[in-house]
Amino acid sequence: MSSFGTGPFVDSATSVTSRMYFDSTYNPVNPFLRFSLLPWFDALGDLGVPIRVPGWSKFQTLDSQSNIVLTGVPDEILRHPERGTWIGDYKTARFTETQNALTPLYVVQLNAYAFIAAKIGLGPVAGMGLIFYEPVTDLPPSTLDCLIKRCSFLMEFSRKIQPVKVEPALIPPLLRRVREIYDQETCPSATKDCKDCERLNLLLQLVNETPASHIGAAPEGRADFVFGQC
Repeated sequence: MSSFGTGPFVDSATSVTSRMYFDSTYNPVNPFLRFSLLPWFDALGDLGVPIRVPGWSKFQTLDSQSNIVLTGVPDEILRHPERGTWIGDYKTARFTETQNALTPLYVVQLNAYAFIAAKIGLGPVAGMGLIFYEPVTDLPPSTLDCLIKRCSFLMEFSRKIQPVKVEPALIPPLLRRVREIYDQETCPSATKDCKDCERLNLLLQLVNETPASHIGAAPEGRADFVFGQC
């Protein structure tokens, strides 16, 4: 999940709040009426009910061709008994041109989740989407009494939903490319104005200054590739 200068606490709060709402609608009398989704999910049609998202140690798969372990943790997984699985990712950010430019990265992120889900028996994945929670800053004065408490204040968020096309076939070629880069004796040449390349150079400097006995490694021939929170 990406942040709007809010740090990991607000990021996790969006997921926790959604899950608390789902859990609060649990119906112990009728197990077929277990959950209600948040109202804005209605625009996506009948997605089924939320299921517990496995942790990273279970939500992973070993790609035999590249010998890379692909893992990650989606924010939300919904299952419909007939339509299959829907995977969602929450972004605590304004949907701006900058966020729009990041869409290709998000497409790969969600399709990596779809690729893993199919491998571990949570597929087929029928749909995916990004849910942007935007901090509401343009508030009328009449709302302040409801938002400001004695020792705290509440923050409102609006939401925007962006569907993402399910294309898990994107992932294997990317894993093979990762393997090619991983197996090179030297790092590829840096791309102009690449901030990640600058960070990598700094990391390499630190590694070169660290005794080899202090550096851990994956089993020989295998690479672990983690899809972290974006």
